[in-house]
Amino acid sequence: MSKLRVGTIVYIDSEKQSGVIVDENAQDITFSMEFVNDFVKVDDQVSFEITLDDSLKAINISIL
Repeated sequence: MSKLRVGTIVYIDSEKQSGVIVDENAQDITFSMEFVNDFVKVDDQVSFEITLDDSLKAINISIL
């Protein structure tokens, strides 16, 4: 299990059911809405884990 990270949701594409989180290291990390545990919106502070697919992806996303 990876270390829990913290970040801010900066973009949500409701049509594609995806979005972007900027973490505490100023990295852009994409996510799919299927891995979101709460109702989220832009500017929400969230905790999440990282998985590596073709790029970094956020999973297990929850509002702080």
